[in-house]
Amino acid sequence: MAQAPNTCVDDERANGVQDEIKTVQSLARVKVVAGLLENKPRMDTVWIDRVARVLFLLGYTIFTVSYFVSYMT
Repeated sequence: MAQAPNTCVDDERANGVQDEIKTVQSLARVKVVAGLLENKPRMDTVWIDRVARVLFLLGYTIFTVSYFVSYMT
């Protein structure tokens, strides 16, 4: 006796498995959406990042120039 490839003898078990699959798929979607929302940069973090870049470059330049000036004299 041949069965179709997607049939299951126990319909209740098949429905339970399908429910579990749907639950896992919906949880995966929720995690993806939550991850996208968490990784969205806020305006204050962007501002802090820009200020830090400028201050680091300025501090590094001042340190380097002062080091070489003191080393050369």
